[in-house]
Amino acid sequence: MGNGLGAVPCVAKESEVSILLHIRSLREGLPLFRALNSDIRISIMELLFQEGPLRMSAISGRLGITAGALTPHIKVLKDCGMVTVDMVSGKHGVQKICCATDESIMIDPIQQRSISGRNFSCDQAAY
Repeated sequence: MGNGLGAVPCVAKESEVSILLHIRSLREGLPLFRALNSDIRISIMELLFQEGPLRMSAISGRLGITAGALTPHIKVLKDCGMVTVDMVSGKHGVQKICCATDESIMIDPIQQRSISGRNFSCDQAAY
């Protein structure tokens, strides 16, 4: 499977639909923010968005890191819902295929405040 470069077709599941991850507070978004607070994890996401689903061995090869160094990064991305990992039987045993989820992310932590019936933003507030 694949094009020799590690790209493989994504396994679409009938029950999957595009989801909007709506972060309503900064604390609620901490797992995602922590996951994206790594140059390697950003590189993994960029690679998956550009290339589509890839074998873990292809990702580690493209990024120039070992499979052992890649594994915890994939786990963090998987735990926050940015990546799925499917096990696929191949010629040389089971392969782990990583796929970026097609969740949209909306970060909307601002709560409108009202003083004496007037709405204001930070640039209007007295400091």
